[in-house]
Amino acid sequence: MQPKIILDPRKEITTGVNKGRFHCKIKASIPVYVDGKKKWVARRAKTQVFATPKEFKMMMGDRPGSLQGQRDILDNLYAKAKTICKIPGLTPDQYIRYMEGKGNFESVTGMFDYYIGVCSEEDEETGEARDGNALALTGAKNFFCRYKGSNHISYAEITKEWLESCKKWALSEIKDENGKVVKKAVSPATFYLYCRELRTVMNLAVDPFKKITKDEIPFGEGKSKFKIPGSSKKKRKIKLDISTEQLIIEKNKILSFKAPNEPQFYSMDKYLNYWKASYFGNGSNMADVLRWKIKNIETVNGNKGILFKRKKTENTEEEEEPIFVLIGPELQEIINKEGNKSLDPEEYIFPVLNKKMNSAERNTAIREFCRMMNRSLKRAAKRMGLQIKLSSGSARYLMSTLLDRSGIPNTAIKQILGHNSLAMQDHYVSPYLMDLMKNINTILSEQKAG
Repeated sequence: MQPKIILDPRKEITTGVNKGRFHCKIKASIPVYVDGKKKWVARRAKTQVFATPKEFKMMMGDRPGSLQGQRDILDNLYAKAKTICKIPGLTPDQYIRYMEGKGNFESVTGMFDYYIGVCSEEDEETGEARDGNALALTGAKNFFCRYKGSNHISYAEITKEWLESCKKWALSEIKDENGKVVKKAVSPATFYLYCRELRTVMNLAVDPFKKITKDEIPFGEGKSKFKIPGSSKKKRKIKLDISTEQLIIEKNKILSFKAPNEPQFYSMDKYLNYWKASYFGNGSNMADVLRWKIKNIETVNGNKGILFKRKKTENTEEEEEPIFVLIGPELQEIINKEGNKSLDPEEYIFPVLNKKMNSAERNTAIREFCRMMNRSLKRAAKRMGLQIKLSSGSARYLMSTLLDRSGIPNTAIKQILGHNSLAMQDHYVSPYLMDLMKNINTILSEQKAG
């Protein structure tokens, strides 16, 4: 899979300043497996360098002369190609995308660009990209470049002393002579988040790319290392530290609430229905609820439900089993009210997204929907006089807390929430868990006065 610089003779340039010349390219043969047999597929990456056969021979010789500039470009791209070819599982199409994309692997910023591109790629099976990761990486890269005052940061620069100085700069507010803030301070949590992203790209430089050694990474324990504090063990939960009786009252208020029949409240019932879809849908995150597709509706052990994998954990290394959401009467009613009328299995159950969107567009649509939803739910909570917070993510907390206080085993709650893999022998839902799920709607539903 060793790449090489070639002059591609297949197509001569017929117009412009490069008339009579040919493309110089970086050719690599990538192994693919067809029916279990290894096959080598050649790919030629463009370089924007052009030459005649005579010029190419001179360029690649010991004395390039006036062609030294073009030779330098080719050498840099050749080094990049060698690094790319070390990527495990590299496909021919990926080779071209990585060669044409940003990132030179020779610096911290170059590695940031490479990994941002990787995270922005849509998965062939799910059609989803790791846009959240790409956004976090971009934020970290921009932050460190602002501190450095340059778009180039070498691996050697990142030392414990450099990071300590950066931390001091990050946590301070800088004002000009008129007292105007020219640089806002960031929180320690934000700074350490950026450091984790920096550590990620430096780890990539160690393995698989071998641009630096493990000892050159400045993060870790010891006097010569910069320590990143561990994530806080304190749970960022919605406050539900009220009595069970009051919690049931709060739940009943939400489930029985009807928005006033006035124009400014017309969307409130819609957003409350989406909240209920999360609540009755195993406490699924709104990002997952909005990604449920019509094809995800299946019958398992004679029970109709939605079978899906969590977006949050789809890129984890461990094999993840799907989550099964039983479609009870309440969830079915919500789907009937707010759901997509299309029968296309590739369309989404709820019409916030559509199949023509790419991953970035889906993520933008979800963020905007949740922003509008949270604004509406805040107003609804105020009208209801709730003691608990109502937001796009609070249904998960309320649902799990009610089940816990009702005596449902924690192991079952974790499976329902998707925190544990389901038993392999039952594949999707164990008979015990299915029996529990049939009774869960009684616990979660509005309790009518006798």
